[in-house]
Amino acid sequence: MSFSVIRDHGYGERVRYGCQAKLILEGSMEVECKKTGKWSTKPICRAPCTVGIERGRIFYN
Repeated sequence: MSFSVIRDHGYGERVRYGCQAKLILEGSMEVECKKTGKWSTKPICRAPCTVGIERGRIFYN
């Protein structure tokens, strides 16, 4: 994640997130400042999985 401007934000304001090249954004790119002063759920930047599975099993409940 990168930040271009750092300042205080007020209730209801929104901020957009973006990832560096080759990273995948998981979650919403936009977050909102809530009444509590906390932000809505922030996204995460993850590297894509490039390892293939030749032999594997899938387990689930």
